[in-house]
Amino acid sequence: MCFPLDHGHPLGDHVLVEHRWTDTDRATFEHTRALPRHLFSPGMQDSNAIILRFADFSAPLPSWTPQPLWIRGRYWLKPAIEQHFIWLASTISGKNSSEVGSSYLMYPSEFTTMFDQGLRDAPSPVPHGGVGYFRSALMQDDRLPAPAFRVNDSGKRARPFDEQNGLVKKHAPQPLSCIIDLIDGSIYGHLLEIMEGHQQLVDIKNPQSASNVGAIDADLYRIKVGLIWETAWIYGCRFLSNIL
Repeated sequence: MCFPLDHGHPLGDHVLVEHRWTDTDRATFEHTRALPRHLFSPGMQDSNAIILRFADFSAPLPSWTPQPLWIRGRYWLKPAIEQHFIWLASTISGKNSSEVGSSYLMYPSEFTTMFDQGLRDAPSPVPHGGVGYFRSALMQDDRLPAPAFRVNDSGKRARPFDEQNGLVKKHAPQPLSCIIDLIDGSIYGHLLEIMEGHQQLVDIKNPQSASNVGAIDADLYRIKVGLIWETAWIYGCRFLSNIL
């Protein structure tokens, strides 16, 4: 089951939670279209989950070349804890609905340099506002120090998402090789393989490529739902600051 996380959650914006559907669950869903459980259901804290980050990696302006992919500055933030996630990013603007395809960037965070630059400082609890628990906004220090995202002449804060710009690790698979199809079930199949954990190393496969793109450590991506709750309490914020 996939649930949205609160706006400003420090780990991501969606979470895929493991759930074994019963016949009753399926019948209820077919009748009511309601999921059998929610993220805060009793006992859910012990369920396995995968953090997802949905993003727009298309060119910020029509005049910008669509390749390589572009990452906005608002996505390049210090991790709260050592918990890896999966980028699921659109690569086409989508202003014209006819342009939207079925393929998306599926890029594991261990291929990026995000976790090489330190974690966020845990805020001290304060009684009202400020930088305490459920702080009101992201702080300047929450931004990753490198590479710098400067506002350009168009007012956009974005950089090419590649090794040359210091966002992707050396020798990591190139993002453009990790464009995976959604409609044929390839993305879901990868996520299910990571979730079930039958093998520690999971190959990222591009059906359009004759060889595997790369292997990831599945243990880095599984997290208990209870830790997702805890991290939101310590590092979460109510609003995203305009510094991003």
